[in-house]
Amino acid sequence: KLAACGLVNPRESTDAKAVNLVRFVREYIERRTDIKPASRLVLGHVERNLTAFFGGRSMDEITKGDAIDFMRWLATEQKLAPATVAKRMQWATAFFADALNRELITRNPFQGMRLPPATNPDRQRYVPAETIELAIEHCPNVEWRLLLAMSRYLGVRVPSEPFSLAWAD
Repeated sequence: KLAACGLVNPRESTDAKAVNLVRFVREYIERRTDIKPASRLVLGHVERNLTAFFGGRSMDEITKGDAIDFMRWLATEQKLAPATVAKRMQWATAFFADALNRELITRNPFQGMRLPPATNPDRQRYVPAETIELAIEHCPNVEWRLLLAMSRYLGVRVPSEPFSLAWAD
């Protein structure tokens, strides 16, 4: 009231709890020493997208509507596949969930959003064993033959999963 009358200078905002999104995401990624290099790469993509869309905004000023706009932007402006949009939204949700758990924000605007389907039936094909056997015969070396056999007969996702395996596996 005194500041409104011009008797004192207005208080400067001392909102120490305002958490910069870009800084928080960077720190989150650095804390995650438990994830594999491929997951770290994906987190870097999500960080880049969040930075491009939200800039240096504070996490507490991002609304559910902003989260919906971000999802739409990923699909239309960035032209990402629905499965990729869904995965990036899951990570964005995780970033905000972590901030919520640390009591840095009071709500997660990404929580409970309806995500696009994570699968694309148009890309699914049945490849007969005969075709795989023919392809295996034409592989340049034993490693390629093994990768192809593991992907077809064991359901191992190539290239991410075989290179994470150890001899004990």
